[in-house]
Amino acid sequence: MKKCIFTFDDGLETHLALAAPVLKEYNFCATFFVTAARKLWHRFEPEVTEDELEWDRVADLYHMGFEIGNHTWSHSSGAGIKDVVKLESFLVSEYDIHTRSFCYPAYQYKSELASALRDRGYQCARMGYSAGDAMDSLNRKKIDYHTKDDDPFMIYCTGLFGKEADYNFDQFREDLTNTPEESNPVFAFHGLRGLGRERYFEKCVEYLNDEGWQVIALRDLNER
Repeated sequence: MKKCIFTFDDGLETHLALAAPVLKEYNFCATFFVTAARKLWHRFEPEVTEDELEWDRVADLYHMGFEIGNHTWSHSSGAGIKDVVKLESFLVSEYDIHTRSFCYPAYQYKSELASALRDRGYQCARMGYSAGDAMDSLNRKKIDYHTKDDDPFMIYCTGLFGKEADYNFDQFREDLTNTPEESNPVFAFHGLRGLGRERYFEKCVEYLNDEGWQVIALRDLNER
């Protein structure tokens, strides 16, 4: 079966209220990256403010079978391993949630941090689009798909969902159709509130189900 990865950044309210029920309906999984930073999307997108989940609600996602990933305590682009460990320790001590997947804040890969993550037993880390001199309209050097031979601590996104004008359904469908053999497309979402995002998300999930795709969490890459 063809497999793609869904990830959700920042632990937002619609991840539990909207995304999780739709994914469960189709027996799909996903990774939800959480942070202790608050009111991020009041700054990033003030026209559609969305709050982060309370920690008990993060635990609800975990008990539904979804993976909880580490997005650092502060969500600072300068965060190092201490910031990772602070969130990791909190989740273990308060909720017995163990994180083994990581997402770099602001998608900024750091080799020193990647090495420290390996040493702590993390399995993988996700970035954003690949960078380079020749960019397309979505700020991508090329369309990326993850393969078993790629560095698991440099996982690029195939698609980053925001406003539909940024990454639309036709691009999503095309990227799936063009997925090479033995590769997995990786998709990242933020909030699903407003701007037609909820229906857009549902449309993507329905399409995946109809086309025989399975949606997995990052933790499941080793099982493909």
